[in-house]
Formats: sequence, structure tokens, C-alpha cells
Amino acid sequence: MNSKALTTLVSQLRRDLSDTADVIGQQFDPSAPVTPLLEQRCSAVDKALTQLWHACDLGETNTALIAVGGYGRGELFPSSDVDVLILLRQPDSSVDAQLSVFVSSLWDLGLKIGHSVRSVDECLALAADDITVMTTLLETRLLTGPATIYDTLLSELHKRDIWKSGAFYTAKLEEQTQRHEKYGLTGYSLEPNVKSSPGGLRDIQVIGWIAKRHFGTALEQLPTGEFLTEQELDLLMSGQDYLSRVRFALHHLTGRDEDRLLFEHQQTLARRWGFEDEGKLAVEQFMQAYFRNVQAVSHVSALLIDIYQKTLLQTQASSSTVIDEDFELIDDRISARHAAVFTQNPSNLLRLFVIIGRDKRIKRIDPQTTRLLRASADLIDETFRDDPINRRLFRDVLSSPFSMTKQLRRMLRHGVLGRYLPEFENIVGQMQFDMFHTYTVDAHTMQVIANSRRFLRADYTDRFPVTT
Repeated sequence: MNSKALTTLVSQLRRDLSDTADVIGQQFDPSAPVTPLLEQRCSAVDKALTQLWHACDLGETNTALIAVGGYGRGELFPSSDVDVLILLRQPDSSVDAQLSVFVSSLWDLGLKIGHSVRSVDECLALAADDITVMTTLLETRLLTGPATIYDTLLSELHKRDIWKSGAFYTAKLEEQTQRHEKYGLTGYSLEPNVKSSPGGLRDIQVIGWIAKRHFGTALEQLPTGEFLTEQELDLLMSGQDYLSRVRFALHHLTGRDEDRLLFEHQQTLARRWGFEDEGKLAVEQFMQAYFRNVQAVSHVSALLIDIYQKTLLQTQASSSTVIDEDFELIDDRISARHAAVFTQNPSNLLRLFVIIGRDKRIKRIDPQTTRLLRASADLIDETFRDDPINRRLFRDVLSSPFSMTKQLRRMLRHGVLGRYLPEFENIVGQMQFDMFHTYTVDAHTMQVIANSRRFLRADYTDRFPVTT
């Protein structure tokens, strides 16, 4: 195609993409799933890039155009980058001119493009050295070009066992730990990043990437069972849907790739979600719903990361100690000895935390025990709360010699504290819309309890001296 015709085509494609973006923006409904809108934008971009590819005389070459990243997943938010891989069977300078025209034309479409030009061998070599490249190659789609080139890349990627499941898990966990430290160790920062903060979309993607590497299938396509329960999958998918709707709204509101839920945007989104200033501010209601969704994602993500560790690293227990007829200590984890540990004796829902608070060897709860715990939390009702045995057990938690605040945080995380103290459940995820409070009310409360306890500890005497 000559340059004049190409310019005309690019102008038309740019208008088409702009029109599609306008339609998608008008169709957005905060109460409806956003996935169809993301797929609609993907489809429009697919069509534009494919037309442009052939207009640049690349259709008959030994070169393929591959969608990668979020675009490869079929998710394109209003202002997200469009990442593509131009895949060569082997380095070929004969297509340099066409590729140069194609890439420059991509920018003229008004898209934010991320592109790379690599041969199959170059992709494999880079993937072996760089976990980010490997992750990118797990989520790809062939847009146009010879399928044989694309199939070769995928088959070689699996055949060569690049980044085996255990190594991939370890690398992604390290990345996640660093990201959580960067964005705050809690998702309760009052101006969270919808994508990158703990409990955000990236946490769900990490779970999906590890599953894809180990099982070879998308997270939502895994059969529910020992690795992933139906309830856990539902929580992740509903969390992803909610967070995606918030992210879409942020992009649409700001007109840019904005993933931070800043104060200036929170009030606008609260109104868009239909909240009103009744009882408490609309923005506080909106943010409480947000934080509770983040909390659910964070808890399921942490549980699955724990299960991945046992499954993929296949670590063998080095020691096992029976605590009593209900619990045992396996390495540094407390574990239920039978599946009916909470249903047969609901008081164990509190006694578990009493045991942890009295034994410094216990650092974690076994993931399968966590599942039983969370599934049984609804056994805590008014009768349970009025039982003198359970009242005593809760007082025992409060007098734990070791890490009392940590036990309360564990109880909160697994749904036990909110069930036992319904008044506390009401403040979970509750923010105050001002510049003076850094975290949600429940997070602040836990910090106050932690600091109050430190007043009584000898190792804090210099920092918190007691007046006599």
C-alpha cells in the first residue's frame, strides 16, 4: 500500500477506535460486569492492528503479530497500554522496512504501544533469564501471521522446562513481596492502588500465573477440589470483577492510565456507584465496600500462595508434634488433626488462637486448617457468644503471652473476630474521609491495641517510661 493510502487508512482506524472508546464509555455501568467492555475494546484493537499489518505488506512474510500482557489476556482497560510481540522465525532483515512503517503507524492510531521484535530463539533465551519475560509469554494470543511460528514458541517454551513450577513460584512470590512493601503491607492505605496494592488485581494475576505455569490452564478453568475450592474461586472472580469495574471507572474518569484511588476521585466514584450521604458519607460507604473486597481477595490470595508452596515446592515436614486430640504442630504450622475439628467442638474456633498465643514455636496456620476455620466461622452465633467457656477462651486470647495483637489480627483476617464481636465487624474497612487518618478504623484499632500492650513490656520501657 502506498504512503497516501496508508495515511488514509490510519486516520480511519484512529476514528474507529475513538468511536469504539466513546461507545464503551457510555455503556459502562458500575453494577454490571465490565469484562464485555474490555473484550469489546480488545476486539476493536485486534481488528485495527490486523488491518494495519496487512496494509504494511506483512501478511505474506514469515512474521507473526502476537498480543501479550493484559492485551494478550483479552483485557484492555480504557487507557491501558497495548503490548505486542512481533515474532520472527529467525532474524530477518528483509522485513525491517515494513516493520518500521508498521510500528510508526501504530503510534499514529492514538494507542499507547509497547512493542518488541524478536525471533523464537531470542524469546526463549530472554525468558530463561528474565521472569518478567517468561510471565509475559504465558499470556499471549496470535493476532495474525503464520500459526506455525507461534506454535513453535509455545511448544519450545514448555519442552525446555524454562522456569519450572517451583522456581517460577519462588520468583513470583519474591516479586509480590517486594511490590507489597512498595505499596504498603496492607491494602488499607486510604489512597490504594487498585492494580498493585495488596489485595489488588495484581495479586489475583499472580495466583493465575502460577496456576498457568503449573497446570497449563487459566485459574477460572481449574477443576475445583483440593487446590482451589469453588467458594475460593468465586471470591477471586467476584473480587476481580469488582476491582476491574473500579479500575475502568478510574481510567474513564481521568482519561489516563490512573490506577490510584485518590481522594479527589473517591467522591466522584461513590456517586457513580449510587451511594448517598445517609448515616455516613457516601464516599465512606463506597470505600468500605472497596476495602472489604480487597480484604477478601487478600485472604484468598494468601491462602492459595500457602497451598502453592506445599504443592509446588513439595516440602516435607521435618517434625511433627501432637498438641492434643484436635491439633498438632507440623514444623512451625498448627494443623487440625481431623476435618470435624470445629464442627464437633465450635469452641475450637477460639481455642486455636489461645494455643498459638501460648506457643512461640507456632508461626502459621496450616492452609487446610485455615479452610476449615473460615468455613466454620458462621458457627459463632449468639449462643456461642453467651457460652461461659467461649467467653473465657476469648479472655485467654487477650492475655496471650506471645503476639496477642497478631492473634487478634489473625482472628480478624479469618472472619472469627467479626463474628464474635459483631460491633467490630461494622468497622472493618471503615475509613474516615479526611487527611488525618492514615488507615481504616479496624487497622487503627489494632495499632492502638499493639501500642497499649507495649506499655506493659519490659523491652519497651525506654521508649514508653512509666511515671511513678
